[in-house]
Amino acid sequence: MEDEGQARGTPLLEHSGFEYRKRPYRDIFFTILYSAYMIVMGGIAIYAVVERNPDAEQLWKRDYVTNDTFCPYGSSNNTFIDLQVEPTGYYKEASFTYADFLRDSYYWIIGSAVGSVLVGIAYLHAVSNWAVFMVYATVSIGLLVPAAGGIVMIVLYSEPISGGILLGLAFIFFVCMCLVRKFLDQVGKMLDVAADGVKYNWELFFFVIIIKVCLLVYLAILGILGIAVMADGYFVPNDERGGRPMFDGECLDLEGDSVPCCEWKTNGWVKTYWVFLVLLMLWSVFLIFEIKVYVIASVISEWYFKDPEGEGSSRLALSNAFGPSFGSLCFASLLLTVVSVVKWCLEKLKQKAPQNCCMRWLSWCIDGILALLLPITEFSTVRMAITGEGFIGAGMEITEMLSRNFLPTIAIWYLPPVVLVFSALLTSLAVGGVLATIAYKVFEHTNNPHAKDYAGLLFAITFLIIFMVLIFFIALILNAMNTIYICFAIDRDNKRETKGNVHEMMRCVPDIKKMDDDNRVEP
Repeated sequence: MEDEGQARGTPLLEHSGFEYRKRPYRDIFFTILYSAYMIVMGGIAIYAVVERNPDAEQLWKRDYVTNDTFCPYGSSNNTFIDLQVEPTGYYKEASFTYADFLRDSYYWIIGSAVGSVLVGIAYLHAVSNWAVFMVYATVSIGLLVPAAGGIVMIVLYSEPISGGILLGLAFIFFVCMCLVRKFLDQVGKMLDVAADGVKYNWELFFFVIIIKVCLLVYLAILGILGIAVMADGYFVPNDERGGRPMFDGECLDLEGDSVPCCEWKTNGWVKTYWVFLVLLMLWSVFLIFEIKVYVIASVISEWYFKDPEGEGSSRLALSNAFGPSFGSLCFASLLLTVVSVVKWCLEKLKQKAPQNCCMRWLSWCIDGILALLLPITEFSTVRMAITGEGFIGAGMEITEMLSRNFLPTIAIWYLPPVVLVFSALLTSLAVGGVLATIAYKVFEHTNNPHAKDYAGLLFAITFLIIFMVLIFFIALILNAMNTIYICFAIDRDNKRETKGNVHEMMRCVPDIKKMDDDNRVEP
């Protein structure tokens, strides 16, 4: 009976809390499937390199650009008009170049990159200490900015249409915030608790950075495999030459411009290989996402249930993620990959036949499935990290848990990401604007003729850098919040109160307060 329960993916723990015992390997088939997929793709790439065309080395040497002996035309192709023109050349002196911008602004960019980390730490500190204030400040700014912009457009610029649109957006935002006003305090308190969990487990920052670097390296390796298989091909004459021989040591097009003499044509199977390689890349991206969620959930849940209180172990989380639960993570990421590919295919079909009602209906259905699948998969991964269940078992348990305890209150979980992302947007705009303004004054003082262009580009780069760093911190906070959410649900199911501050905060949520009045949770 015990073996049957484990086969269904039932949880190991017989008590509430984090599962420390040795966990059995789950969903092994998907571990084998992912590993075999990766090995086969690598083997094909190695075979293509070994059996490559000897001329493929010219792809790096590039002699084929100015030497047509690699792709000579036959006599039937040589119906050409001998052009007595000189090549027109490709480059003209430009008044503004990105190379000059990087040379003059690199220290500003480096400074903004370093400063973005400080901004991120300050942002996390602010969320941890003044979360409720940040929520109301963000909502207020989100209301005042479009309202003020609308008034300015109408009064100063006599643009009633643009001003009316901005005022309309401000009114819609005001109505939406009035509808969710009773949840704003709880949103701030939830963010406060989640930020505390992240601050208490600082090693998560280094883990997330390292795993993202590993993902980039892994994708680069897969990209190298794709480049390697392209060595299986041959040179053909460049169509832009129009069948003409070389002129004055160059190959020319009809207008007399220099063009490569030859072009490389891969064999037909290479395109098919790239399709499967892109699928492997997509699966790997989702897999890394699942591993990240799993490790964060493991560390935060261990911190939540630990008695006496202490930080979670990322080493234990990683050993479980790449050990007993790796197959389940491969399963979850494969499911997300399949749904995403189906959605992409339907979007392509819908573009080809925009009037096809069936395609539109299917696309809406897939969008709905994906919108439901993403949070359910993430919550299931959180439960896998806590209990050691398989993916299907965790998904069934988490669905029942949400329907049993939290289905009426699930709407409040859409507010924190909206508030955090909007506050990150405002912070990035403000810091980027200040830095760009200072840089503009410095460039102007040094009589730089492109001061305005440089400042504009610097603003865009600084905004993107700071926004990406803040999104990094926000993702950590949201992952931690989802984990604390599930830990609280496990506590409720087991009639326990592990962290009093979390239970006190959650009992303030109107629907949960009503449920607690009907079924009191004993501390």
